[in-house]
Amino acid sequence: MRFRDHLKKFFWMVATPFFPFFRDTARFFGYKPFPPRQEFHIGYLAEHHDKNSFFKFLSEKGFTINRIAWVDDDEILSVRFLESFEYQYHLRLFKDNEVRGHHELTPEFSPLGHLKGLGAVARTEKFLEFIGECLKGHCPPKMER
Repeated sequence: MRFRDHLKKFFWMVATPFFPFFRDTARFFGYKPFPPRQEFHIGYLAEHHDKNSFFKFLSEKGFTINRIAWVDDDEILSVRFLESFEYQYHLRLFKDNEVRGHHELTPEFSPLGHLKGLGAVARTEKFLEFIGECLKGHCPPKMER
């Protein structure tokens, strides 16, 4: 990792506790950089899961609470899986059990690139590998025998 990336990591380590305050203040004053729900629909949570069991499942796969993220309307859970300092898989769960997710730049690596959605892509198949068994109408990937 480059020295500049270490500085960015340090900055975000200090800034992260304050981020929700600034995000929520911006929302209060009408700043809306994204639609009510961002793109990249993946599916709906299966009936045998709720927010807590889904979060436990995701935690066991290496997902963590996404503390540096915009909050979409009706969002009840936002988690991420860090692929590297530069990229993450970001998942959201909504009140109606819809799951959306995308692969994107981390806000720590590129705050403006992240905010502008540069490089954000669906990667639906990868998400299904992560969470397919938790979604309605999906089966876990077949195991090699």
